[in-house]
Amino acid sequence: MRRSRRCAPPLARPDYHPEWDGAATGRGLDNDPFAPAPYPGLAKALRPPTYFPLISMNERDALKGAPVDPELLAERGRSGVRTMGGALVGRLVVTALRRGVTLAAPARVTGLERGDPGWRVSVSDGAARVAAGRVVLASGGFGWNPRLRAAYLPFPVTPISAPSNEGDGLLLGLAAGADMTAVWGVPVITAPTQRYDGLPSGRMGNVELTLPGSVTVNSQGRRFVNEATNYHDLNRVFGNTDPRSGRSANAPAWLVFDQSYLNTYPIAGSTPGTPETWMVSAGTPADLARACGIDPDGLIRTLRRFNADTRVGVDTEFATLGSAITRGFAVGEHLAATVSASA
Repeated sequence: MRRSRRCAPPLARPDYHPEWDGAATGRGLDNDPFAPAPYPGLAKALRPPTYFPLISMNERDALKGAPVDPELLAERGRSGVRTMGGALVGRLVVTALRRGVTLAAPARVTGLERGDPGWRVSVSDGAARVAAGRVVLASGGFGWNPRLRAAYLPFPVTPISAPSNEGDGLLLGLAAGADMTAVWGVPVITAPTQRYDGLPSGRMGNVELTLPGSVTVNSQGRRFVNEATNYHDLNRVFGNTDPRSGRSANAPAWLVFDQSYLNTYPIAGSTPGTPETWMVSAGTPADLARACGIDPDGLIRTLRRFNADTRVGVDTEFATLGSAITRGFAVGEHLAATVSASA
C-alpha cells in the first residue's frame, strides 16, 4: 500500500485555555507547503498569496523569530508553492477532483430553499438550480459587508480577508432559519499602505501582541488585556465601551515596542530592523505618546509598572491565579508604535 504523505502536522501549541481540565498541546493542525505545479491550471485558480512569507506555521515556529531564508522564499515564489490557507485549499481541491466532485467556479450561490426532500440551491441569480439532500455552507466571513458588520459587531473593524467575503453564506443560512452565536476575529495592525484587491485592508497582529519587548495600550496609555491571551478571547476586549463617554474604550489601540523588538521580529510583514514608513517612533515614552495621540502620563505609568513586573516575573495587572508573566522582557526607552484595531 502506498503511504500518503502527511499534510496536516500538529502545531506545538496549547489549547486556548491551558488552565482548564482536559487541555492539551498539539491539537491545532498545520499544512505542509503545497506545490500546485503537478495539477494543470490549479495555481491560476487559487488566490495569490498575501503579505505572509511562504512558510508553514511549523516552519515559522521553528525559526523562533529569526529571518526566513530568502533563497527558499524566492524558489517557492517561482514554483508557485502555497502555504497556510493556500496549501489547505489546494489540497482540498485536489482531493475533491480525485473523488469526482464537480467544481463550478466562478459561480455565486444566490438562493437556498427547502425542497421535498432536501434543498434547492440557486446559482447565479437562478440561472442554474441544484437539488441536494444536504448542503454545507463554507463561504468565509462577512467582514466586507457593512450592513452585517453593523448588525453583529459592536465596534468598527478593518477587514483583512478577501473583499469577496460579503457574508453570502451567512445570509443564506439566516434565511433558512439558522442563527449566528459567535464571531471569530483577530487583532489587526492597520498599515495604511496595505491593500487587498485594491481596497484598504490590514495585517494580522495577534502574534506581534504576544512577543516580548512590547505592550498594547489604549488611548489612555493603559494596557487593557494580557496580550498573551488567545486571540479568540483577546479580540473581544476591543468591543468594550467606556461607561463615561459611551465610546469604544480600546479601539483603536497601539502596539508599543522598543528597538530590540524591532530588530528581532517581523512586524506585520516588515523586515526585522527596518521600520515601515507608517510606524511612529520617538526617543522617550512621552514624545511617542504625544505623536500617537496617547495620554503621556498613562503610557509612562504603564511602562513603569510593566517593566517592574518583568523583573519579578509576575504580571500584577492581569495575572491569573498568580501565573508567571507569559511575555517577559521589559520595554526599553527607544520606542516605536503601530496602530492596532480589531477585525
